[in-house]
Amino acid sequence: MKKLLLLSSALLLFGASIASAAAPGANLGWTNCGLTATSSNIALACDDNTLTRNLVVSFRVPNAVSDFVGVSTVIDLAVAGAALPAYWQLGAGQCREGSVALGTIGALGGCTNTYSGANQAGGYVFDSAAGPNRIRFRADWVRDTGGALVANTLYSGLVLGISTVGAFDEGFGSCAGCSTPACFVLTGFEAFSLLGGSLGNYGADVRNWATYQGGIPGSTCPELPTPTRSNTWGGVKALYR
Repeated sequence: MKKLLLLSSALLLFGASIASAAAPGANLGWTNCGLTATSSNIALACDDNTLTRNLVVSFRVPNAVSDFVGVSTVIDLAVAGAALPAYWQLGAGQCREGSVALGTIGALGGCTNTYSGANQAGGYVFDSAAGPNRIRFRADWVRDTGGALVANTLYSGLVLGISTVGAFDEGFGSCAGCSTPACFVLTGFEAFSLLGGSLGNYGADVRNWATYQGGIPGSTCPELPTPTRSNTWGGVKALYR
């Protein structure tokens, strides 16, 4: 009887560990898919206008998928201070128009490239409706054919490249605010399959935030509003048709 109880307990623990490992989730970090402290913050000297720093979304699925085609994300940016400095004014006609772009995904440290062997495309929009010192990016990235995903494997989702143009005055003026601390939070993530549509809205896997210049003093990064809507499957499919 004692052996049976021990075996039953072991099976319950084994089952619990499987259930825990099967939880899907998404991550945010700098440069690659690493989930250590190294990728949690980017610090810039703001003395070079030619750099690009990549904000990387990675994710895991709880179950195998045979026809993965893309992701839809929401990334919120909050800066220290009451309003966005010129450095984070990215709209048409503003100081740093065109300084943010989605990048084609290749090999990234710490994860598998789920877009390998396919054509890639995507798009993003942003607004500051969340507050005077905030920006909300809605970004999608897709492949043109279905690809297989293995459960609990870390995959690349998308890369948001942020250039440093305007950070430093080379005699033509600059965009003030490069040194202002900020925080990025992945507040929405959805993966899609070709035939089944949405695979679900995923929460955080290990870390759904990344800081800029050390983050906002006295603030915890994840404390940002959660978006109330996500993209439709039709909208995501339209990116690769």
